[in-house]
Amino acid sequence: RMTTLATHETRFFLERQVGAPEIIEFESGRTVVYSCGCPGKVEPNDDGAIVIPVSGDGLVLGVADGMGGSPYGYKASAIALQCLAETLSAHDHQADLRPAILDAIEDANAEILDLGTGSATTLSVVEIRDRVARAYQVGDSMSLIVGGRGTVIWKSASHSPEGFLMESGMIA
Repeated sequence: RMTTLATHETRFFLERQVGAPEIIEFESGRTVVYSCGCPGKVEPNDDGAIVIPVSGDGLVLGVADGMGGSPYGYKASAIALQCLAETLSAHDHQADLRPAILDAIEDANAEILDLGTGSATTLSVVEIRDRVARAYQVGDSMSLIVGGRGTVIWKSASHSPEGFLMESGMIA
């Protein structure tokens, strides 16, 4: 399915399956959202995504994966993405987005801790402006930038013991 993203239309994909790839067109390109939860699981999908257009041809993409095995992982991932949307909607999109994205991460952390349920989530955010991407990671999430032919152009390091060992060359 293909949709065109309006200039200031934020798209949320929370607590649900995205059973078929959804292609989202925006001013300078397209992105694809797809999520498939664990078969047989009765709780909502722990994975969530958000697509936020920002000034000109800019875009902020977010993916959160609620921690499996913890209660309400789906709520934690939804909170993280909602905090990102709220903080960016109140921020001047012409200015540097880094402070707003970092504020959103801190706000989400505080809200998730306030739940008092032991919930947690990873969060990966990529800001794309003027054909430059800047990535932010929380937890063992990783970001990939893939070209039109499926070639991995760039990937971030996973923030986990294994990810750090791989980056250091100690394991393959």
